[in-house]
Order: sequence, then structure tokens, then C-alpha cells
Amino acid sequence: MKTNYETYDKLVDNLLRNIHSGVKWGQSISKYGDDSGIGGLSDVTKELDFPIPEVIFDSKSPIYRKDYVNESNAFLLLLKNLSVKYPLGISFSASIEELGEKKEKRGSQTPVRRYLVGHVTYPVSIKEKALKEAINKESEKVLNKFCKG
Repeated sequence: MKTNYETYDKLVDNLLRNIHSGVKWGQSISKYGDDSGIGGLSDVTKELDFPIPEVIFDSKSPIYRKDYVNESNAFLLLLKNLSVKYPLGISFSASIEELGEKKEKRGSQTPVRRYLVGHVTYPVSIKEKALKEAINKESEKVLNKFCKG
């Protein structure tokens, strides 16, 4: 389901694309069965990280856009709701992390920046149809909370 919120839609598309890739990977390793030492496909998980620059939340920043903030918050709430309201096997957490390198590159320094990182862990045996249905159910609620009104 596409919404009229470009940032939110891109984040959801990225989530679905990466989970689909993980499911395909899981299907490819499942052909090895129990001999692989994995213990069955239901035990295999993958993690996705969604780093959001902390600076976008600063209303005094020149790159501040309220729509980015609202849609990013809606997406993070979507991830949380998927983890607690639906039996999909998803877990969600968030943390503030410093990302980047302090190495010199051609005379300049790559700055270390703070990010709010949403961490999603999901089983590679996740049912994609059920995931999409849950996203469709939750999207209106999370967008109403942050983007409408």
C-alpha cells in the first residue's frame, strides 16, 4: 500500500525489499536441511538497521524538515507495533549510535555523526503476505499519529 508520504513509503519499501531478500536467502539454505547444522529454518534470523541522522530532529538545523521527522517517527512506531502486536517473529529496538570514521581521506576528515538507529530482527521464515497485511493495517494508525492533524 502506497501512502502520500514519500519518506515513509521509501522506508517501508526498503524494509520489504530487504526482508524479501532475507526470505529468499533462507529458502536457498533450507535445501541443505538439517545437515547444515542450522537447526531448521525457523531458528535463522537476520537483522536490519535503519539509521536516521540525529540532526534531522533538530529544528534549528538547516536540513530540518518536519515531514522527514514525522515520517521517520511513524516508521519507527510501525516497526515497534509490528514487533508487539503481530505474531510475525519480529523484534525491534532503537539506540543512539555514533557512525562514521575519523580517518583522514585526501586531507579532509569524515565526521562521526550521531544517529537514531532502529534495529529489526526477523526470522527468514517470516510470512511476507502476513507482514504486508500487518503493515497495511498499521500504516494508517502510525501516519495519523505523526503526520495528519
